[in-house]
Amino acid sequence: MKKYLNIKLNVTNSVAEEIVLMAARANAGKDVTFQDMESYVKMQVLRYPTTNEGIQCHIIGNNFILDRGTECLMEIEEREIYELVPTLASYEHED
Repeated sequence: MKKYLNIKLNVTNSVAEEIVLMAARANAGKDVTFQDMESYVKMQVLRYPTTNEGIQCHIIGNNFILDRGTECLMEIEEREIYELVPTLASYEHED
């Protein structure tokens, strides 16, 4: 079983773009969590309060939501995927 992040980007800005890159790294096997993304958003809001005014993030179950008031900027959903077909990596471990 493998975890996969499904990314839905509705509106782009510098914070959302960086979160998308972090989610892509997580899909590539890097250790990036929703808490890491939340910390990044909070840091950027404190660092650039004018350009990131009203941006908030929420972790609800297996979802990460980035919004600006009533406007949803992006949503990331964590899904579990079952691998039914053996991969090359699994064959390498058999030797």
